[in-house]
Amino acid sequence: MLDRLKKNRERVLAAVSGLSHDQLVFRPAEDQWSMADCLEHINIVESRVYMGIQRALSQPPEPEKGAAVANKRAMIESAALDRTTKFAGPAQVMPHREWSSFPELVEAFESIRGRTLQFVEQTTSRLHDHVFPHPVFQDMDCYQWLLLLDLHAERHISQMEEVKAAQVSGAHQS
Repeated sequence: MLDRLKKNRERVLAAVSGLSHDQLVFRPAEDQWSMADCLEHINIVESRVYMGIQRALSQPPEPEKGAAVANKRAMIESAALDRTTKFAGPAQVMPHREWSSFPELVEAFESIRGRTLQFVEQTTSRLHDHVFPHPVFQDMDCYQWLLLLDLHAERHISQMEEVKAAQVSGAHQS
């Protein structure tokens, strides 16, 4: 998991590297997100998931629940990466667009992901024995939540690539 999250961090950073402010805030349509919106959303979700994992780990282990959710990995991987199915997340994880500079969002991502990586590197907790619910996937163990952080960011990297393609397409139509 540590390697996976480190590689994902590099992919997120590469997706937003070297772009102008206009490119970062470009939205293909009024109801669609910019690349900055995607990064802000990744930050919000990762912070909330980290807190959820910490809360779950502060509770006694529930190995019987872990066993009950053990077979969800393939479904989570498939659903999380499938951009043909859109998920409307809860309002509290939507971008607020209240950041003052894009580097602020990047620094926040680095800090948030750094905290997650440090946790993964240092934890001795039995992550499969601690469970908490996801709004779509229902109960997931803490290891699955970490996997979802990677998959969630990958989903939004794909979305960022779609935004870049829309910019290029729009530039050619002008």
